[in-house]
Amino acid sequence: MARRARRRSGPKLLLADPDTRERYINAICNGVPLSYAAAQAGIDAATVWRAMRRAEDADAKLETGEPLTSDDVLCQGFAAKVKSARAAVAVRNIAVVQQAAEGGYLLRQRMLANGTVEREYAQADWRAAKWLLEMSFKDELTAAPPRVEPDCLDGVPVREETSPTVLALTKVLRRGLAERDDDQDV
Repeated sequence: MARRARRRSGPKLLLADPDTRERYINAICNGVPLSYAAAQAGIDAATVWRAMRRAEDADAKLETGEPLTSDDVLCQGFAAKVKSARAAVAVRNIAVVQQAAEGGYLLRQRMLANGTVEREYAQADWRAAKWLLEMSFKDELTAAPPRVEPDCLDGVPVREETSPTVLALTKVLRRGLAERDDDQDV
């Protein structure tokens, strides 16, 4: 029985074949999700994740002073290219959303019969602005509002600059609470 040649796979294939790495990175640069980019490059997505994990492990080795293997260095280079490609896609697409949020870009232009040019410009899109805010300031916008301490603690004003209306309402409220407490004691 003839032995089948074993096909190289895993991070070794990814690291050994610059064409595979380039196909993967090019797909990422075009905004293709990581798993589809792996399929397009002819590798399993798990292979990419293992290489990325190995790059993280290599970074940890550097921090502890351990020596790196040549594969560690290749994984680090690959991971750096993936991160850079993903950042470029994010910057490019956020610029498109920012442009939609601001509006003002040329949509159409046509020449009229009298020789003048009619131009139509995009209006600002509040949905794009909302999305940018939600993505850019997620923590700030979703955080619970700060707790406001009351102006009075046990009936004693905390601030001297309380308005006469607030003081009058406070007296009425105190009287009502005192009457309710008296009624409950009976």
